[in-house]
Amino acid sequence: MYVDLHIHSCASDGTLTAEEIIDECINKNITLFSVTDHNSIANNAEIRRVIEPKDISYIQGVEITSTFRGRDFHITVYGFDETNKELKELLRKYTQDVEENFCNKFIETFSKQIPQLNLEEFNAYSYDPRRGGIKLLNYLMDKKALKNLDEYFLLAEDFISRFRIFSLPYEVIDIARKAGGYPFLAHPPAYYNCLDRFPEKELDQWREWGIAGIECYSPYFRNGENEKYIQYCLKNDLLISGGSDYHGTFTERKLGSQHITPDMINLGDIRIINEYAIMAQV
Repeated sequence: MYVDLHIHSCASDGTLTAEEIIDECINKNITLFSVTDHNSIANNAEIRRVIEPKDISYIQGVEITSTFRGRDFHITVYGFDETNKELKELLRKYTQDVEENFCNKFIETFSKQIPQLNLEEFNAYSYDPRRGGIKLLNYLMDKKALKNLDEYFLLAEDFISRFRIFSLPYEVIDIARKAGGYPFLAHPPAYYNCLDRFPEKELDQWREWGIAGIECYSPYFRNGENEKYIQYCLKNDLLISGGSDYHGTFTERKLGSQHITPDMINLGDIRIINEYAIMAQV
């Protein structure tokens, strides 16, 4: 039996519904999973409903973006109270204020060089979320302004760093903690490629900010590279998580690709929903 604690549904930028993800997990012998949609908990209630009669366990999750020194850092949060007002307001601010303002400014700016872009049309635009990706990416692709995600980042990378600014990491961590959640630093190699470029003193800073653990198993790691992070967690009494960062067919990452077994992680007191399902299989 396996664990995958980093999965995206069509509530953010994945291509699968909650029910489809659960079916895939069962088919792959994943008995404990978490859907960690970007800045969204829209599918959590549906997941709880679907898993109730099934032999599979779930941890409530979300992946929250933060910005520090011009760089985005992702924080996966588990076991939180989704009714917490401060957490709900943070997610609302991200999806409505930050993202909408960024997208509007992007369309206004790039319509000067890409004439088929139109702000009024963009605001009225809708798409099938099961395509994966975000609204802006899908609009640009439908308008033939670019072909794929790589071209989007080539076009927008500098613009994103200047105008798509989220809360500071310690602010996100504080809100997550107040909501009863356990915040983890997600996929460390996504930012600095290896531990040598994510200095230990920076990990110390994250620990001081109140991070509960580190995602030590991820497709971003090269062979053996994650061992340094595992040892850091063991030395500093931090929790250990891991997952595939699966987005359905939107990326080439495969569900359960890390082959994580329960003995490889440490989740402390994080609440597991349907815990009897995983315990029955131990």
